[in-house]
Amino acid sequence: MRPSRITTAKAALLSALWITACSRASAPAPPLASTSEAQPAASTALHAGRPEQLSEEQMMPAAIGVVSAANVLRIQAGLPPLTASGTLMGLALARAQGMTASKYLGHEDPSGASPSAQELLQATGFRGPVGELVYGSQRNLEGLAADAVRAWEASPANRELLLSSKYRYAGVGIQGDGNWWKVSLLLAASEP
Repeated sequence: MRPSRITTAKAALLSALWITACSRASAPAPPLASTSEAQPAASTALHAGRPEQLSEEQMMPAAIGVVSAANVLRIQAGLPPLTASGTLMGLALARAQGMTASKYLGHEDPSGASPSAQELLQATGFRGPVGELVYGSQRNLEGLAADAVRAWEASPANRELLLSSKYRYAGVGIQGDGNWWKVSLLLAASEP
């Protein structure tokens, strides 16, 4: 599966949005989102949040939300915010698409059809520490970012990865299969 390309301009915009959102984190952060299953009805499948294939433009708000919420935690922990990487965004989208196509959620495709995150990152020139957090949900798209970060924060191993000072760059991919959203957050210490 070929990773989607996200332009440098889009990556710069994402980075600016994430840093802007995180600069507001100096005050106590509000709750990430309600945990209630009830969500307001919406007029389209995308707004209703049904897990489906997304274009880059449709995925961006939720992807921005994932890293923004992660950056709030990082800033509260005294760490610098993660910076958007166009390369990582494309690779993370490829990972989410691979999990969706092969119908699994994890770091390695049980069928072997898709490379692991580690293999994918190394093959594209990333050196040094790299990591991946994955999340699956049947809930609403609008709450997906907060739900994913909340789940990662609740897991000691995932929280440690999310709050590691080793990582400076991030990319998020989100894809749906009609039943489940698959989220891949890729982390890297440096860019290729």
